[in-house]
Order: sequence, then structure tokens, then C-alpha cells
Amino acid sequence: MKTMTKLASISLFAVVLAAAAACGEKKPPNPPTTSSDAGDTSSGGGDEGGTASSGDGGTTSGGGEGGTTATKEPPKKDCHKDMFGKYKAEGFAKVNDSIIKKAVEAPEDKVGKTFKKLAKDKKAAERVKANLLAFLTKVYGGEDKYKGKDMPTAHKGMKITSEQYDYFVKEIVVPALKENGVSEDDITNCFAPPITDEAFKSSIVEPAPATKPDDKKPPTKPKK
Repeated sequence: MKTMTKLASISLFAVVLAAAAACGEKKPPNPPTTSSDAGDTSSGGGDEGGTASSGDGGTTSGGGEGGTTATKEPPKKDCHKDMFGKYKAEGFAKVNDSIIKKAVEAPEDKVGKTFKKLAKDKKAAERVKANLLAFLTKVYGGEDKYKGKDMPTAHKGMKITSEQYDYFVKEIVVPALKENGVSEDDITNCFAPPITDEAFKSSIVEPAPATKPDDKKPPTKPKK
């Protein structure tokens, strides 16, 4: 957004878009230290102007004059639940439209036959689009209005491979988020985790057929 207000796997394929490392608690500020020399105070062990703090500001400046380094706060845990509130319904609708458009245009061998059928069936395309938007809204903190099937049922018989799923996330969902103004941090820390979760992925991907051991018959003994 430049189209989204500050603004993966998907209905027939999966939903979109790491969720977050645990939030660290801020340390209390260190008390200032005072030298024994009259009128001379120092809060660090460096040369002139050297100060150090592990307090709320999360900044350090060492040995040189005026040098500061900002400490980045870790992402909030379960921040995916905040995404709908941040990017709003309008932003999610635009991401959703981009996902469907990219999926329909993608090579069939990369995403399967399902999305190609949507290009010819407008009613089905609108149904999939509505289900996907409702699913994304639910997963990322909005109101739960999803009325579609659960993931295993919705994708049964589609024969979606692990490679196709990964392509969908990396080449369709992520670009759709980026082009609609979602930040890299939000994609990595908040949008990605729900759809890269192995349990979620396995609910969509068809298990690879079990390999059977070769049925080797014992060699026949030569007749005497």
C-alpha cells in the first residue's frame, strides 16, 4: 500500500504469510557511577565522551566521541495476530487479489491445475477469492468469517506436492505482500510463520507414496 495503509497457504492451495522470536524484557537502566575525584563523573570506561547504557533507550556509545548504536527490539511473539489491525481490510483485499492473479498466471507444473481452471470459471474464481480473503483475515487477527472447508478436506485429491507448496509461498505469496507495501520484517516475523509451519503444510500437501522394497525372489537352484 503505498496501496495498503501500512501494510502465507491459501484457500485452494493455502494461506499466507515467521513468527516471532520471544520478546525480550528490557533491562533496567544501570545506575550512574561517580569517580572519587571532585567534580569528575563518568558512566563508562572509555575515553572522553564514552558512555554506555543497557537501559530503555537500547543505545550504546563507546570509546569514541558521539558514537551511538541502536539495539533493535526483537519481534513480538505471535505478531501475526496484529497484522490485520495494522494493514486493515483494504490492504488484505489487495494482497488477496494479487495472490489469486499471480496463481492463475503461474505455470501449471508449479502450482497444479486448480488455479488454471479459475481463469475459465469466474464463479469459482470469486468463491475461491472470498474464501481465501476470509481465511487470511481469520489467521492474521481479523474477524473469523471463514465458512470454507478445513485444509485437508479442501485440498483432498489435488495432489499438491511439497515443491508446489513451497513455490506458491515463495513466488506468489511473498511477492504479493511486497508489492502491496508489507515490510520485510512483517513478512518474515509475522506473515510467514503460520504458512511455513510444518503441520499446516502437511494438511495441504499430499503425502509422497511410500517406497516399497524390491520384491526379489530368491534365486532358483539349477537343476541337476
